[in-house]
Amino acid sequence: MADIAWALIGTSFAVLVAFLVPVLHQLRKTAKESELFFRHINSKVDPLFDEMTEAASNCNDISGDVKHGVSRASHLFTALGKVGDSVDTVHHLVRGNAFKIVVNVASLLAGLRAATETMKKGTGTNKGGGSNGTL
Repeated sequence: MADIAWALIGTSFAVLVAFLVPVLHQLRKTAKESELFFRHINSKVDPLFDEMTEAASNCNDISGDVKHGVSRASHLFTALGKVGDSVDTVHHLVRGNAFKIVVNVASLLAGLRAATETMKKGTGTNKGGGSNGTL
């Protein structure tokens, strides 16, 4: 009976080995193909990582340039705002005082006109020798 048990164990072991040899052979081929696949992927991924690093660096540079440009534009708009405030102040000053200036200029011109008219009348009356305007 022990011989039969050993025969069954030997036969079972032989069947197991016969079954496992093709499985192990296929597993070895799969592992080899996986290794080739991962090497291929690794060769493609390294340049991709390099490009991504360069792109991130370029984005950082560009964002720094944009930040600097926005800062300069902010200063420009602040200066333009101050110029606008100055123009508004001058506008209100001129608008408020313009009427006074026009009245003063008109008064000055009226005074000059009156003086000129008086001078003309004054010189015309003394020609004839009389003070009443007769010759």
